[in-house]
Amino acid sequence: MYSKNVITNSQFIRLRLVPASIAQRIFARIIDAILISIVESIMSVLIMIIGHITNDYITMVVIFLYLLPLLYPLIAEIFWNGQTLGKRFMNIRVIMADGNALTTSAATIRFLLFFVDAYFFLIGLIFMFTNKSHQRIGDMAGGCIVIAEEDFAKFNMVVNEMSFTEGDYVPTFEFAKDMTWGQISFINKTLHKYDSNYIRNLTELSRTIERKYNVTNNKMWPTAFLKTIIRDYNYYNREIGV
Repeated sequence: MYSKNVITNSQFIRLRLVPASIAQRIFARIIDAILISIVESIMSVLIMIIGHITNDYITMVVIFLYLLPLLYPLIAEIFWNGQTLGKRFMNIRVIMADGNALTTSAATIRFLLFFVDAYFFLIGLIFMFTNKSHQRIGDMAGGCIVIAEEDFAKFNMVVNEMSFTEGDYVPTFEFAKDMTWGQISFINKTLHKYDSNYIRNLTELSRTIERKYNVTNNKMWPTAFLKTIIRDYNYYNREIGV
C-alpha cells in the first residue's frame, strides 16, 4: 500500500515524494531570518548615510529596510525555483504537490498565509506536526509540498530522460533494472561533469560497469552506453522513490 505522498504526474511517472523534515524547515526559516537581519542592519547604515544627502529618507526606509526584506521569501521562491538561501543551505525545496515546479500563484498564497501560520498561535506548526506531508496551511492552500533537494534532482533527471522510454522503447541492458538509484545518480553526475578528465572518466566508468555486470559493449561510445543505462533504468523503474 502506497503512502498518501505517492502521486502520478501528467507523464504517468509514479512519484513517492518524501517531505522535508520539520526540523529542516525550521532551521531553513531561522537561517533566512538571520540573513534578513544582517541585510537590514547593513541597509540601515547605508540609508542613514544616504539620508543625509537626499530628501527621500523616509521613503527609502520603508522600501529598502522593511518592504524588500519582507518580500524576500516570496521573491526568492519565485526566481530560485522554490528555494530561499535557507532552504538551499538545508537542501530542501518547495514544489507543487503534483511534482511540477512551484508556480507564482502558489508561492504568493504560501507567502500570504505564512503570517497566519506563524503568528496565529503557531497554527502552521501544529498542522505540520499533525499531517504526514508536514504541510502548513499555506502549503495546503497553495497545493505545495516541501521536499528534499535529492528527491527534486531525482525527479528532474527521470523526467528529462523519460521521453526516450515512451512509446515503443525497447530496453537494451536488462541489468539496469537491478541497479540502485545511487549508481544511476553517479552515472548521471559523471555524464554532466565536464572537466579535463571527462572522456577518461566516462571510459573508465563504462569499463567498470561492463566488468561488474559481465556485459560486452562493442557498439556504443561511453556517452551513449551510459545514457542508455539510465534510460533502461527509467524504463524498468517508473516509480521514483521505492
